[in-house]
Amino acid sequence: MINSNHRGAGISLSNALRTSIENVYVAHFSTTSINIHPFGSETYISNSFLGQHPTTGCDPREGNFMGIAINLSGTNNAITDVVLFSSAVGVDVSSHANTLSSVHCYNKATRFGGTGIYLRKSGQDVGRNRIINSYLDYTGIVAEDPLQLHISNNFFRGDAFVALKSIKVVVDRSSSTGMSMKATIANGAAQGNDTSFMLDFNPVLLFPNRFTHAQYSLIATNGAFPNHVLRSVSNNRVVVSTNVPVLATEFPTMDQN
Repeated sequence: MINSNHRGAGISLSNALRTSIENVYVAHFSTTSINIHPFGSETYISNSFLGQHPTTGCDPREGNFMGIAINLSGTNNAITDVVLFSSAVGVDVSSHANTLSSVHCYNKATRFGGTGIYLRKSGQDVGRNRIINSYLDYTGIVAEDPLQLHISNNFFRGDAFVALKSIKVVVDRSSSTGMSMKATIANGAAQGNDTSFMLDFNPVLLFPNRFTHAQYSLIATNGAFPNHVLRSVSNNRVVVSTNVPVLATEFPTMDQN
């Protein structure tokens, strides 16, 4: 057993190769219980219990749990038969080709801002990770820009979840069949006979109440040439006003990139 006495970490391996960590109990860490960094490979962690505070769940201190139980920034590692019972993040993975099997995460719950397994995009390739036969107990899995990620035969309890998180993406003029698609660039048309023309892009834009660029054109009929101005772009709605009532069509474009 390792008691970190709330003053630091537990086990740290730097550039280690073919290492086994087995049958350990690490408690009272303030940063990281087991840290595999920066480019260690083939470390096997098994049959262990890792938690900041000894607890069986529903701990009144849960909202203040902090630290990471296992940090993996190396490659080709395996975590098997490990219980993670109190930390802000159960396993933080920032490398590729790791396997997590039979891991029970009941660290800080989702409603308190905790994450069971976080696959974090870094300067390395973070693809080809596998999460199998594990138990996400009121905490979830977050994967940033996943590549060849395998998640199967896991049990999700309570508000556990899987979130695929994009760090940088553009969805532009997509088309699909059998599913609803949203984009970060949209255009349209609104016709009327008034002094105000509004087009709501909420059904097609990906993010609520966000824009980086907006433009429009107004085409009036019957030779009219009114004064017009872009009045508002809040809540993903483009509003154009004219100085006189006019029969016209508004053609706005919104960009969220």
